[in-house]
Amino acid sequence: MTRGRKSAAAKSVFSTMVSLERGVRPAPPKDFEPDEAKVWRQVVDAMPADWFPPETHVMLEAFCRQAVSLAFLNKTIAQLQKGPKPNMAEWRKLVSVRQSESKIFSMLATKMRITHQSTYNQFNSGTAKKARADAAFKPTPAAAPEEPVSPWS
Repeated sequence: MTRGRKSAAAKSVFSTMVSLERGVRPAPPKDFEPDEAKVWRQVVDAMPADWFPPETHVMLEAFCRQAVSLAFLNKTIAQLQKGPKPNMAEWRKLVSVRQSESKIFSMLATKMRITHQSTYNQFNSGTAKKARADAAFKPTPAAAPEEPVSPWS
């Protein structure tokens, strides 16, 4: 136990919780197929260790299943196209299903903030991902803006 007053950060339940969870990456669910578990590990390993708290695991499961489903649809469409005379009605149906599955996949990725769009803004440039990146590349800071010019002078 330390002496003196506790800081606000030391008193914070959140900071205690984060420090306990830091470095622990969630394992894929036991009922996952090998392809789904592979996607889970790739996504979880690409983000900071504490990016996926337990309340997001259901959404992450759906995302992984969507990824595998899209891969299956892509293979099925490719096989259909390689045939001597593709069934266009079946092709249209599969492409339509793939389009709706892609929308769901994209929505899940955005909601979990794992897309470029969701982690980027002009001020932080996706700092969560950059913190994990190799420190060899460091962009030069933007030059300070010049003195503002009044349009009335």
